[in-house]
Amino acid sequence: MSDLSETSSDLAPLLRCPISGLPLREVASEECLKFPGEWDEGGFLSEDGQILYPIRNGFPLLVPSEATRLDSNFTSGSTPSD
Repeated sequence: MSDLSETSSDLAPLLRCPISGLPLREVASEECLKFPGEWDEGGFLSEDGQILYPIRNGFPLLVPSEATRLDSNFTSGSTPSD
């Protein structure tokens, strides 16, 4: 029987952005410092680098209401209205 971290790693390549449908990649909390908002546990970033989803209590919150839309300079973000 595999542990939860192995299962999470196996599933990560299958995750897609619920807004754009693009693949997501996990972003460490240190890398998230350049993004607006609080990202203590890191997040998942869409392949185009435009939408970031938080990880809270160990779970990725892949719902549009939790997403932060990033501009091309990663200087401001807003909640997507799509």
